[in-house]
Amino acid sequence: MNALFARKVLLNREALLILTFLFWCVSSFTLAQDSQTRPRRVVRERKVSLIKPAPAPKAKPKVVTVAEIIEAKEKLAAMGYWLTKSEDSYRQALVAFQKVQELKPTGKLSLEDLEVLRAAQAPTPKERQTLAEGKIRVEVDLRRQVLFVVDHENLVTKILPISSGNGKEFKSEGFARDAITPPGRFNVYNKIKGWKKSPLGMLYYPNYYLSGLAIHGSTFVPAYPDSHGCVRIPMYAAEEFFKMMIIGTEILIHSPVEAKE
Repeated sequence: MNALFARKVLLNREALLILTFLFWCVSSFTLAQDSQTRPRRVVRERKVSLIKPAPAPKAKPKVVTVAEIIEAKEKLAAMGYWLTKSEDSYRQALVAFQKVQELKPTGKLSLEDLEVLRAAQAPTPKERQTLAEGKIRVEVDLRRQVLFVVDHENLVTKILPISSGNGKEFKSEGFARDAITPPGRFNVYNKIKGWKKSPLGMLYYPNYYLSGLAIHGSTFVPAYPDSHGCVRIPMYAAEEFFKMMIIGTEILIHSPVEAKE
C-alpha cells in the first residue's frame, strides 16, 4: 500500500515537471513570435542644426563731443588763436593751430589733434624785441603759413592762418612776374578802409608794407600759398587787424628757411 502510494506521488511529480516544461516552451515560443511580428519602433536620428553666432557689432569710431569742441575753443582762445562768434573763425583757428604744430591743416578737430591741443602752449615769436608799451609788431612765418601779432612784452597775442605768394609766374599790367612774398623787415606805410580794387582783384582792408603788397582780408585763404604775393588773412579778422595796424607798424616776414626751428 505504501509502495503504491509512493509510486503515485512520484508519477504526479514527473507529470507536473513535464507540464511545467511544456508551459515554459509554449511561453518562450509565443514571446519569440511576438517579437518578430510586433512593429519595431524606429528611432530617427535628429539633425542638429549648427547656428552660427551673430558677428559681434563693430565698435563705432569715437567722435569729438560737443563738450570737447567747447574745450578746444577755450584752449585755442587762451593761446591767442583769433576766434570770434563765427564758425569760420573756429575752423581757421584750428587750421592755424595745426600749422603751428605741423599737423595736417584740415580745419577739423580729431581726437588726436585734441590730445596735442591739451598739451600745447602758446607759440613764441622768432625774434625778441623791446617795444614801447602798447605797441605791437607782426611776424609772418612763410614756412608754416601763419601770422603772429606780438605785443611789447614779446607775447603772441593773436594768431591767424595766412596764404602767401604761390611762386608761380603771372602777368599783370603788361608785365610778367613771379608770385612771391619777399621775406624781410618792412613797415606799414598805407592803409585803405574797406574794399580796394587792385589790378589782380579785390582787397579787404589792405595794410600796405611794400609797393602793392599788403596784408589784407580775403574770401579765400587756403591752407597753402595761393596769392600773387600779398599776405591773405581771413575776412572775420581783417577789419580788427586793420584797426590794430598804425602807420609804421613793423612787419617781419621770415623766409621759409629762416622760419624753420
